[in-house]
Amino acid sequence: MSRKYPFQWRVTKYDPAFRNEAGHFTVETWTFFAQVGKIVNGVELTLEEYIRTENAYVAAAMIFISESGIQSVRVADIQQPPLHTDIQEQIKDIPLDPMSIKIGALVTGLDLENLIRLILRDVLWCRLKGDHFNIHFGWDYYMYISSRSPCSPAIDFAHANGLFVEEYVSPYHGSQE
Repeated sequence: MSRKYPFQWRVTKYDPAFRNEAGHFTVETWTFFAQVGKIVNGVELTLEEYIRTENAYVAAAMIFISESGIQSVRVADIQQPPLHTDIQEQIKDIPLDPMSIKIGALVTGLDLENLIRLILRDVLWCRLKGDHFNIHFGWDYYMYISSRSPCSPAIDFAHANGLFVEEYVSPYHGSQE
């Protein structure tokens, strides 16, 4: 781990017991919002199940932020795909315009929660940076957190809400980090 970020984790809905030697998850499961209503590994992904999982990620992220002693994060390295009709439908319950998110924007509170939802739903991608703190999101519902704080209550919260926290260095750290 780096001196700047002595604590780094991968937070996911994937039980590490089902990873192979290379670290790949071996059980077929849903990985994105567009699968709501579809059958994945013999089970329909309901909107309720999706939202339950999304809520656990958002709440865990907010607790990691709080435990790291910061109140806000800045948007970095944003990628915004064109918004098409399907995306408009999948974000109708999120009161944050994805096109309003700009590099360098300071985000906090409910806007931060909604930004995380947009990222989890693959509407946009960005890194979120605070003082000695980062949250990065990868494909397939991977969340990477780096902090100077051990964040034990956040880890406990994540576990209690069905998420798995593993020590892991984010593949999305920039060259300056």
